Amino acid sequence: MSEKIRESIKKKAELIEKLVREIPNYRSLIISPIVGLPSSQLQKMRKLLKDEKIMVMKNVILKKTVEKLKENFEGIEKLLDYINESFAIILSNKDAFELALMLTKNRVPAKPKPGQIAEKDVTLEPGPTDIPAGPMISEFGKIGVKVGVEKGKIAIKEKATIVKKGEKINEELANVLAKLDISVMSIGLKIKAAYDIKEKKFYPSITIDVDETVEKIKQANSDALCLAFNIAYPCKESIKLLLNKASIEAQALENMLNKK
Repeated sequence: MSEKIRESIKKKAELIEKLVREIPNYRSLIISPIVGLPSSQLQKMRKLLKDEKIMVMKNVILKKTVEKLKENFEGIEKLLDYINESFAIILSNKDAFELALMLTKNRVPAKPKPGQIAEKDVTLEPGPTDIPAGPMISEFGKIGVKVGVEKGKIAIKEKATIVKKGEKINEELANVLAKLDISVMSIGLKIKAAYDIKEKKFYPSITIDVDETVEKIKQANSDALCLAFNIAYPCKESIKLLLNKASIEAQALENMLNKK
C-alpha cells in the first residue's frame, strides 16, 4: 500500500472520528441534496445559515459515521437509506422543522429544464407577450396554446393551463416557459432526511409549503367559525354573529306576534 493511500485512509478515519464527536453536540443532523445546485447558491446558503455547519462529503464518510453513532442514537441508522447521491449535511441547533422553514423561504426561482417536476400550476391568461412572431408560434402550438400575432408580437388568444403542480416538464414546455420568463422550479437546500439528536427521532423528507399552509389555516379557521355559529357556541370570534342572528330572529318573532 502506497504512502498516499495510507494518508488518505488516515484522513478519512480522522474525519469520521471528528464527526462522531461533533454531531452529538447539535440538535439536528440534516441530509440535503446538492445535485444541480450551483456552487454560488451553496455559498449563499452558507452565509445565510451562519449559525449552522454545512459540509459536503462522500457517502462512505457519513455512512461510517452513522454506523458508529447508531449504538447511542436509536433510529439514526434510518438515514443510511437516504445517503445515495451528492449531498451536504447540515448540523444545527434548531429543530428540523424550523430549519426547513428557513430553507423554504430562501429558495430562489430557477430556469425550467426538461425532466424537472413543476412545483406549481401555470396558467396563461389571454393577452400580448413580448415574444416576436416567428418560430415560437409553433412552439406554443405544440403545448396546446392558441396564439395570434398583434403588432408583430405573439398574443395568447385563450386562457390555458399549460402545466400543473407535480407534472414533468418536457422540452417544448421548457422552451415556452423560458421565453415567457416563467419559473416553475426553485433551487436551494431542502431536507431529504433529518435526525433530531435531542429527541432521537428520525424524519423523512420535510417540505414546508408556506402558501399552502396559510391557506389551510385560513380554511380551518373558517370551518371552526362556521361550526361555532351553527351550534351557537359563544366565543370572541362568533359572539357578534350570534347576537346579530338573535336580534334578527327576535325581530321576526315580534313582527309575527304583532300580526296576530
